[in-house]
Amino acid sequence: MGLPGEPYFELLVESFCSGPVSGRHGPIHVRPVAGQGVNTRLYVECSREMRERFPVGSMFLVTAKFSNKKNGIEFLKAPYHWATRR
Repeated sequence: MGLPGEPYFELLVESFCSGPVSGRHGPIHVRPVAGQGVNTRLYVECSREMRERFPVGSMFLVTAKFSNKKNGIEFLKAPYHWATRR
C-alpha cells in the first residue's frame, strides 16, 4: 500500500453523502473503503462526473496518491482524467 511520498497506487473508494462540511464543494464526496490500510476519513479528490453520475454508495477502483494542501491537511488525489473502474 502506498505511503506519503510514494507514487500512485490502486485503491477501492466509495462515494458518500457527508452533509454540510466547511470548505467542501457539494454534498457527495469520496473516501477509501475500509480494510486497505488507508484511513477511511481521508477525502479522495477525483472526478466530479464520477461522484454525480452514479448513486451514493457506488464503489470505484482508482489510481491515487497521498497529497496535502497548503494548510497541511492530507488527502488522496486521483486525477480526474485518469480512467476509473466501477
